[in-house]
Amino acid sequence: MIHVVQYACALGCADLETVRPHHEALCTRNGWVYWAKSEPDRLTFVPECYFAKIAWVYEVLLRVSNGDIVLYLDTDSVMVHPNPPIAEALDARDLGFVREKTRDFNAGVILIEANPVTREFFKAVLDHGPALDYSASGHKLGDQCTINKLIHAFPVSVKQLTARWNRYPHALGFEYDPAPDFIRSAHGCEGLAKTAFIETQVKHFARSCPPLPL
Repeated sequence: MIHVVQYACALGCADLETVRPHHEALCTRNGWVYWAKSEPDRLTFVPECYFAKIAWVYEVLLRVSNGDIVLYLDTDSVMVHPNPPIAEALDARDLGFVREKTRDFNAGVILIEANPVTREFFKAVLDHGPALDYSASGHKLGDQCTINKLIHAFPVSVKQLTARWNRYPHALGFEYDPAPDFIRSAHGCEGLAKTAFIETQVKHFARSCPPLPL
């Protein structure tokens, strides 16, 4: 079974409500399960919000079956393909990420096989909290630094995904991967620019893709 997971707090709630119907429809038509959680009372730029996302991913992993595939999407990430090959993308690995040009993994889109190792990994990220000592890209208070710090010391296998899985300007391969995208993201955009990006991607999908059979 495939599960698509999203989380929003504070300012991200409006973006989630914009993209939620689109992702709900894709999940319903492909036989996937959609998990969305919104906590509007949480502030956006504090560690609790970043790691609330990880807590939600961990909760979903605890609730699904071993071998299921979980696709986590930030609220500024939009599926733009009617049926991305989620089940095959991990290629028998535990986790899948697109790398940034800094060579760090970007945590805005994560593919996860539900198993004891990945549950233990996300519990470790949650328990660790901000990785203030990690020298790399990403917000020092955020989950991305902690993921990149812990992933090399943890017994998880990782698949480096192509930019098709998380197309944004700082993705490694952004410039030279000509294949159609599966997911496009507004990582790095804020405010009205981010909202406009999300709305444009959803509208473009509606115009370019025929309705999927129910």
